[in-house]
Amino acid sequence: MSTLSRFTRFIPFLMLLAPCAAQASAEDYLSLSRHLVRVLAANADGRINTGSGVQVAPDLVATSCHVAGNAGSVLASRGSFGRDAFAVTGDGERDVCLLHLAGDLALPTDMAPLPKIGDAVNAIGFSGGQVLSMSEGMVTALREVEGGWVIQTDAAFAMGASGGGLFDAQGRLLGLLTFYSPGGEGQYFVVPAQWIAEAIAAAGMPDATLSAAHVPFWTALSVEDFAAGGALMAATRKPRSLQPGP
Repeated sequence: MSTLSRFTRFIPFLMLLAPCAAQASAEDYLSLSRHLVRVLAANADGRINTGSGVQVAPDLVATSCHVAGNAGSVLASRGSFGRDAFAVTGDGERDVCLLHLAGDLALPTDMAPLPKIGDAVNAIGFSGGQVLSMSEGMVTALREVEGGWVIQTDAAFAMGASGGGLFDAQGRLLGLLTFYSPGGEGQYFVVPAQWIAEAIAAAGMPDATLSAAHVPFWTALSVEDFAAGGALMAATRKPRSLQPGP
């Protein structure tokens, strides 16, 4: 059998793979989108931050504090329907905030334990603050910080996706899309679901507040800080600043 004949035997099979992958992605998108809301936060100076949020309990939406932590009023919306947050609690230093709503907007998600390097993941959030978009990838590193581990992934997310979710292959929440390194391929970072669970536990305390006075931990970091373990090699000598998702 000629080389060409052997090759053409595989063409029909290869042609079938693309629709199957596309169908799987579409199903993942539809399934994960049920947990997502859009977040609009009005600051005292009149500016409006737009970001994303994940429904983690019937009356709680998790998002990034750099989206909603300093806002005078916060609206969580899904489609044409929205709810005002009557309280915001969380940990500003960890960049995990909880929006307290009078009822749910989306389907509450289950949370996952810390993933392993190489695990398949999906990142989903409102890119540009408008369009809900999803990207596929894998966990490329786990970065140890005080109090836990930050997840690094090559599943890209864009401005407006902060507070969106990183989900595992079972559709469970691994953490919140939080910051990235501009110009750095595969350098997208996610705070872990463990921190969300701890924020939820703290929210049930009578004196629950938002420690907004603390700036997010990652604002003091550079790519070189995360390169200490050797898993990330920065191509530039001058430290690049890390940027928030929204």
